[in-house]
Amino acid sequence: MKSGDGERLYAPGTGLQEALYFWIFPNLMLNVYPDNVSTNLIMPISQDKTLTVFEWFFHDAASSESKGAHRKAVQFSDEVHRKTSGCAKASSEGCVRRLTIAGGIRLRRENGVHSLSYAPA
Repeated sequence: MKSGDGERLYAPGTGLQEALYFWIFPNLMLNVYPDNVSTNLIMPISQDKTLTVFEWFFHDAASSESKGAHRKAVQFSDEVHRKTSGCAKASSEGCVRRLTIAGGIRLRRENGVHSLSYAPA
């Protein structure tokens, strides 16, 4: 395995060169990356708040050589989450209004949000 700035670690023998995302009803997301698997467990706290618990599972997690790359992967995920949380909040507020205009949702990756946005009242 090789790592560097911006490079992903590729677990040997997987052949995986892209990310795969799976939603498991009702509140679990499984993210399969070339160098790790992560889960997002989404738990309602109140009517307008949720808690998302992230967990990561790495190939060769005990290796001291890999720990820096693992830390970078978690930091990158955290950065993406922080940058997109405003979009998620706006989308959620739009769902509450029951008047949602199409656009901004990537149907291929955000079909769960799309189905909630257009669910009958």
